[in-house]
Amino acid sequence: MVNGRLRSLKGVAQLKYLRSQVGVMIKDCKAATQAEVNMNQRDRAPVFLVSGLLVVLALLTACTAVGEGSQAAGPADEVTIQLSWLPDVEFTGFYTALDRGFYADEGLDVTLQHVQFDENGVPISSIDVVTGGEAQFGVVDGGVLLEARESGAPIVAIATIYQRHPLALTSLAENEIVQPQDLVGKTVHVSFVSQTVYNALLASQEIDPAEVNTVERTDFTIQPLLTGEADVIDAWVTNEVVDLELEGYEVNTILPFEYGIAIYPDVIFTTEDLIASNPDLVARFLAATLRGMRTAIDEPEYAAELTLNYDDTLSAEKLDASMFRSLPLLNPAGSQPGLMTADVWETTHQILLDQKMLAGPLDVTEAYTMEFLNAYYGE
Repeated sequence: MVNGRLRSLKGVAQLKYLRSQVGVMIKDCKAATQAEVNMNQRDRAPVFLVSGLLVVLALLTACTAVGEGSQAAGPADEVTIQLSWLPDVEFTGFYTALDRGFYADEGLDVTLQHVQFDENGVPISSIDVVTGGEAQFGVVDGGVLLEARESGAPIVAIATIYQRHPLALTSLAENEIVQPQDLVGKTVHVSFVSQTVYNALLASQEIDPAEVNTVERTDFTIQPLLTGEADVIDAWVTNEVVDLELEGYEVNTILPFEYGIAIYPDVIFTTEDLIASNPDLVARFLAATLRGMRTAIDEPEYAAELTLNYDDTLSAEKLDASMFRSLPLLNPAGSQPGLMTADVWETTHQILLDQKMLAGPLDVTEAYTMEFLNAYYGE
C-alpha cells in the first residue's frame, strides 16, 4: 500500500541518485572544458560551460522537487470530509493537517465540512452525505455505523479519533456520586445520543433501570445540575465537565469506558467503493490526517488556538482545557493516534445486540479495516 512513509523512502533514493548524476555532470563538464582548452578552442568553452551548468541547475531543481514530495508535481485530488458536529477540539487532527500543509504534501485539496442542518434544524447524517457522493470521508459514532451497515450502507471505518469514549456521568462533588451503584434513587438526565452507553453501563453493573429516575435530557447546559433539577447529567469530559470546573465547581465523574463499555464515538469512514477503486487516495488522506492528529497531541496549545479559526465565539480558555482533557482519549498509553481494535468493535456489536438495536448478528469485521493504519505504522 502506498503511503507517506514509502513515498519518503522513494524520494530519498531518487534524491541520492540525482545528486550522484550532478557530480558526474560536473566532472564531465570540467573534463570536456579542459579538452577544449587543450585544443585551443577557448571560444567554445564558455558556451559549453553555460550549457553544462544549466543542466546541473535543472538537476538540482529536480532534486528539490523530489525532496518536497512526489505528489506535488501533479494536480491535487479534491477531497471533502463531513464532520459530525460543530467546530471543537475533537477535530483538531483535521484542522492541524490542513494548517500545516500535510494534506497538500499528499497531493490533496481538502475541504472540511462541519455538521449541516436541514430546514427543521435537524443535523444531517454524515453517512447520508458520504453515501450521497457529496463527501469522500466522514465522521460518525461507531455504533451508528454498525446500524447503518445493517440497513445496507456500504461504509467502512478506517480509523478513530477518540479511542476512549468521553461520556461522563457528572455530578457535583457534594452529592458523593462516585460509582454506578450510587445512581440508584437519583435523577439522571441522559440525552438520546448517550442512551446506548448509559444503558450498557447499567446492565454491566446489574442495576435495574427502574431503580434510577432517568429523564431525557433536553437542556444541554449545566443549569439542571446547579439548580438541583438533576443529580447527574450525561456530559463529555471535554465539554460540560470543563465548564463546571472553570466556574469553580468540584465534580465527580463516572466514566463508562472504565467499566468496559467500549464504543468509538467518532470513527473516520469512507465507502467500500472508494477503498476498492482508489486505495491510494484513502491511504494519502489517512496518512495526512494521522500526522495532523500526532501534531495536535504534541502541540495541544497550538491545536486549541487553531480551533478558534473555525469559530471565534468559542472560549480560548475552555478550548485549552478541553484539548488537554482530550489527550488521553486521543492517544491512550501504549497506543498510536487513530488506532482501532477488534475487541472494541466486538464489544460495540454485542452492546447493540443486547439492546436489540440490531436485528441480528453482523460480520463486524466488514465494518472496519486496519489495512491503512497498518500500512502507515508499518505493521
